[in-house]
Amino acid sequence: MLGRIMMVLGCCMPMLALAATSPLRVCTTGDYPPLTSYQNGKFTGSAIESAKELGRYLNQSVVFVRTTWPTLNYDVAMGHCDIAMGGISWSKQRAAKFLLSHPVSRFGKVPLIRINDKQRFHSLHDIDRHGIRVVENKGGTNEAFARIRLTKARLIIVPKNQMAFDYLLKNKADVMFTDNIEAIYRARIMPGLYVVNPNKLLTQNANVYMLPKNKPRLLNAVNAWIRKEKHTRSHTYVSYALNHVAARNGRA
Repeated sequence: MLGRIMMVLGCCMPMLALAATSPLRVCTTGDYPPLTSYQNGKFTGSAIESAKELGRYLNQSVVFVRTTWPTLNYDVAMGHCDIAMGGISWSKQRAAKFLLSHPVSRFGKVPLIRINDKQRFHSLHDIDRHGIRVVENKGGTNEAFARIRLTKARLIIVPKNQMAFDYLLKNKADVMFTDNIEAIYRARIMPGLYVVNPNKLLTQNANVYMLPKNKPRLLNAVNAWIRKEKHTRSHTYVSYALNHVAARNGRA
């Protein structure tokens, strides 16, 4: 019996050693603050803090792999990372191709506009009109939402998320649809922007983490961690980030 136990332990030790020494590779875009941001060669944001917490829970170091929304699916499917974190919403398309974690947070789409136009746009009906320019970043659910819900407005697709906000500020576009947490954050750090009805969400969805299909054991561990932590630290970090930006700009 003792010999059998030793054999089992011997089989398990290399796997435990691998778990302890191999890094957890986390794909993240770095363009979705306050969840994930990349500046001066460094990632910051609530999703970044959560990834570090997950690494400690798994007893693994964390390596961040920068990706983009158009290449996110490819990077995860090809095994360039073990998990993707930061502003990833649940969708049927993603659920069919990848393993998705339990919900991390709830959110929905809202319109982001120039503050000078806040008397002009009050609803989706006001936006979906001929002559209205809607800008979205290529890939992801912002573009998908706009393509499904808009029938009259002109849709402008830009390659990077940051470009969409520049288009609004430079009057190259009138509206951008994005998740309420990002819209609120952007409006606070960019005084020229304004969120239309931030509590009246146009969609109801959940932020999740995304894993390759061949990582069911990691998914189970991630879900166990989500249940254990309930993301108290992550949500506190988001609130801190938003409040810090508001205080810095003198805007409540």
